[in-house]
Amino acid sequence: MNLNRVIQETLSLLDHQLQKSGIQVKTDLDAGLRPVRGNAGQLQQVFSQPLLECPRRHAGGGTLEVRTWQEGSGARAEVAIRDWHCPGAPAPHLRSFFTQGCAQGHRLGLSVTYGIIQEHGGSIEVFNRPGGGASFRLELPLAVPGSARKPVNAA
Repeated sequence: MNLNRVIQETLSLLDHQLQKSGIQVKTDLDAGLRPVRGNAGQLQQVFSQPLLECPRRHAGGGTLEVRTWQEGSGARAEVAIRDWHCPGAPAPHLRSFFTQGCAQGHRLGLSVTYGIIQEHGGSIEVFNRPGGGASFRLELPLAVPGSARKPVNAA
């Protein structure tokens, strides 16, 4: 599946909410990114979580950057979602940001996000940016030729 298309569709679905919060989105999607194997609906849920973190954390507007790329001839697609204005993840919880068993608010969504990425054979991390902001980095394996018809199990 085309990862850039899933990201664009997710941004389109969230456009009204982001605009209402004064959030501008800048994208830099690698046009040459090879397909990934995955479930588009589940990955759309994955991308929604970090994109919605921004409006939840501050109401004064801001900028989100979404970038995709492939490292050299590597076997993984990379996605970065950067929020330059939010306060970032609480430092004591940074390592367990996605895996906490917390059932409050968005943390449950982030836990589900982590599980979906794991099911897809990928990884996700969050980093606090010096001077403020947070960056989510996701990695997903690229599709191997001939494997496109093998579905990822539904959650």
